Amino acid sequence: STSSDIDAHAEMIRSLERLMSKLEDRTMDAEDEMAQLAQLAGDEHQNTANALIQEANPEMSSDKIAYAIEKMLENGIVDSGDALEKGIGVITDAKVMDFYAKMVEAGVIEDTIDPKTAYNTSWVGTGLGMDLK
Repeated sequence: STSSDIDAHAEMIRSLERLMSKLEDRTMDAEDEMAQLAQLAGDEHQNTANALIQEANPEMSSDKIAYAIEKMLENGIVDSGDALEKGIGVITDAKVMDFYAKMVEAGVIEDTIDPKTAYNTSWVGTGLGMDLK
């Protein structure tokens, strides 16, 4: 029924708000950040980055890591779009609003919330990794 759908959506939004609140209070794990930056920095730091990745994920062979790096660079997964000017991990109001509008247009969600209440950009877009370019 419509009432139970609304209740489910409301609970989902409350859950997302709680999650976002917890995420805002945390920063990226230092080892993950270091590994990600080192991958962009190239050969000089790659062995350190790979060791950290393999320590956290023993199933990741050197071949798998090399393939993943190749594909990330090839497809602009980490360093493309807004990240080229604002750093790794950036999210902008414009991107969120565009995504929200597309989801509404596609009928995935209804246009019933202000998306700006679901995220916070205060800890992203700080130039992470820009010094490695």
